[in-house]
Amino acid sequence: MYSNSQDNEYLIAYNVYVPDSISDDNYEIFTMKLDGSDKKNITNHPDVAWTYLANKNKVFFISDRDTTNRVVFLYEMDYDGSNIKKITDFQLSDSWMGSRKNGEELIVSPHPKVDSVLYIINRKGDILHKIVTGTPYASDPTFSPDGKKQWKLTENKYEEGWHDWSPDGNWLAIELFDSEQTQFHIGLINWKTKELKILTDTSYKYQQAPVFLEI
Repeated sequence: MYSNSQDNEYLIAYNVYVPDSISDDNYEIFTMKLDGSDKKNITNHPDVAWTYLANKNKVFFISDRDTTNRVVFLYEMDYDGSNIKKITDFQLSDSWMGSRKNGEELIVSPHPKVDSVLYIINRKGDILHKIVTGTPYASDPTFSPDGKKQWKLTENKYEEGWHDWSPDGNWLAIELFDSEQTQFHIGLINWKTKELKILTDTSYKYQQAPVFLEI
């Protein structure tokens, strides 16, 4: 049920906390297939690297690799970790982000030291538009088709966090954790059958923010 020829076009990228001898604040980006197999660390760098967005075979991620601890900027890379490019020259918040126009425009949250509004930018990092929310705090932006539809999606024993739909709408990847937050997993829901499968094991405590890649 979780493996067929069409599903092989998808990978799931997600964030993993991997403490090591170099840094105790080392977050890596992993990928895996929809059946949970072939897990790979595609960043392999002693930085803080978090992905909150993918488009086709590109992973967009924030990282402090060129600065100091947790001063993050936006980067993109291929699904296998190659061709890393820095996008923004302004600092970002640790925040979800969204895309539109086939991934050519992104909506991001700049760090509060930079600005108090949301930015729509292009893939070069140019600011195309600033959005004033009128609220004292705004973060985790994404684009909505019409802003009207909302309903309860899931019903299971876990608490839930970051999540992403597959481009064809057949799969929902979701971050799952217990009430004490002792273990974070990536789960996959078959939207037709509503079957949930846990794709990760307990090798790492923090496994979060899944996004879909097309390869």
